[in-house]
Parts: sequence; structure tokens; C-alpha cells
Amino acid sequence: MPHTDDARDGIRADRPVAAPGEPLWWAEVALICSRFARHGLHLAGMSPGSASLRALGLLRRIGPLRVTELAERERTSQPTASGLVSRLRRAGLIESTPDPEDGRAQLIGISDRGRAHLAELERAIAESMAGLGEEVTAEEIEAIAAALPVLDRIVAAGPREAPAPPRGDGRTRGLPPAADEPGPAGAAG
Repeated sequence: MPHTDDARDGIRADRPVAAPGEPLWWAEVALICSRFARHGLHLAGMSPGSASLRALGLLRRIGPLRVTELAERERTSQPTASGLVSRLRRAGLIESTPDPEDGRAQLIGISDRGRAHLAELERAIAESMAGLGEEVTAEEIEAIAAALPVLDRIVAAGPREAPAPPRGDGRTRGLPPAADEPGPAGAAG
């Protein structure tokens, strides 16, 4: 049964919603997309992180990459990407080939086993989310379908400069200091 506008409004009632195109609206888009992806993975019984799923999907779509390029496109550090590559290699999901532009470097590509594994994961996600069609209207499905190429183009454009995360305070990014911790040096508080 489709949700009513009242149900959706109840979810949003406690926070302001920015106008489409404004910076806070883009933040809302990113957060909703992230929650939707995690919801789908959860329904399929997969880890919400699923970095391997994202990496395999990227390699299938655009082809072999250097580890540094994978890190940039996944917006992660090179050591994190290297660890992921090691795990995927041990599982036989990727293969390395010499980079034709630099014989010292390796290109990481998805293997046949990786393609089969990715297809299996995608089937599990599709099956687990099949019932969502009963929760949305045909018009909502059309709106989502129209948005997908736009979101894909934005992501496919590759890395953009982002502000450097704060370093050295030992806190988890995105979280303020605990109430009993002092804020950043020089901050009023």
C-alpha cells in the first residue's frame, strides 16, 4: 500500500527541509541515498559497509584500475583500498595485470569469479527489495527512474575536492566531541 503524504510529512516534521538545489538539500539527498543503500543491503542479509560490493561493481563498470584510482573513486585512503584489494584477491574476485603505461604498476580488474559473485549479490538484493514496488506509486517509481541517470552521472564524474577531515583529535569523523570533552582548541564552548 502506498504511503500517504501525511506519513512522509510525519517523518520530516522535526527538521527543516531545504529547497531543492540548496546545499542542505544535497546533504539530504546524500543521506537518503546512503540509508536506502544500507536498507537494501540489510534486507539482503549483507553487511551495511559492503565495500567489496561497491568495488566489484565499479571494476565491472569501468574496467581495471590502479589501487590509487580505486581509492580515489571510492573516496577512501590508499591503505584502506589496498587492504580491500588484498581481501578480494585472496577470495579470487579480482585479478591483477601489468599496467601497460607503467610496467611497475598493476591494474586491478574483476575476475570471472568476481563477476559471478557480484551477479549473485545483485540477485539477492533484487529479490529482497522486490516488495518495495507495493509501497510506492507508479509515479514515484518513474521519478526514481528519472533520477538514477543524474545521480550516476554525478558519481561517475569522479572525485571532487573535499575539505580535509580534522586530524589528530582521535574522534570519529562526523561526530562532535562528547559532552564531557573539550571542543577544538580556541573554540568557544
